[in-house]
Amino acid sequence: MRLLLFLLITTIVAVAGCASKTATDGGEFGEIEFKSAENKATIFKSASCGCCTNYVAGLERKGFEVETRNMNDLSSIKARYDIPRTMESCHTTVVGDYFIEGHVPFEAVSKLLQEMPAVDGIALPGMPEGSPGMVGKKRGAFIVYSLSNGKHSEFIRI
Repeated sequence: MRLLLFLLITTIVAVAGCASKTATDGGEFGEIEFKSAENKATIFKSASCGCCTNYVAGLERKGFEVETRNMNDLSSIKARYDIPRTMESCHTTVVGDYFIEGHVPFEAVSKLLQEMPAVDGIALPGMPEGSPGMVGKKRGAFIVYSLSNGKHSEFIRI
């Protein structure tokens, strides 16, 4: 019972912290404008994930029209886009022909959509503190990877 209560309180605090962290568009990620004709995004996430919900809100503030698909198991999405386990995060966003795995900073999303490289998508593995939608303070550079056919290489450091 104590463990359940602890988990409930921790979740509430984390969600509240995520909301306060992502309340503005600026901050250390700056103002990013998306100049892509493709402004529709579909995000696949768990219904109970507060940080994913905050990432959706961030995309909407950046001008995206977001369709949210809550799922119990995201493994089929990860497999469909050939995302290696080492590159996985808690949600997958699809914009046009690209996937965006995890809490990728909007600067990297903008770069992807402006440059339109020959890749399958980009990923910020795990759930790094201070990334868009996540609580905490950014510690060091975020390394965003580009992925093609399940192989990855560095895309940008932010």
